[in-house]
Amino acid sequence: MITESEVTRSRISSRQVVLNGSLFTLPGWLAPVTAVLPARLGFAAAANYGLLDGQRRRAGLASDALWEHGADRFWQLLAGEAGITAVALALAATVLWARWRRRVE
Repeated sequence: MITESEVTRSRISSRQVVLNGSLFTLPGWLAPVTAVLPARLGFAAAANYGLLDGQRRRAGLASDALWEHGADRFWQLLAGEAGITAVALALAATVLWARWRRRVE
């Protein structure tokens, strides 16, 4: 049986894949909003490393600023991933600590 949390995780994951910028060119207002999604940053780092932006331009697709090749950009994307991970872990630890404290008291 599928639990509600599994359905929620699946929905979040599928939305991140759609919004990572690989399936279609993101509209101007959506690109900055999705720039903090872990899937978008990770995919952009892989595209940056693999020089996929040049192939995207040759195919006639619009360029994505996060995909532009460069060592600085690559490390910025990885630092962004690390920052988002740190915030998520801190938030999860805080929530778990609060729940544990309520249960103990």
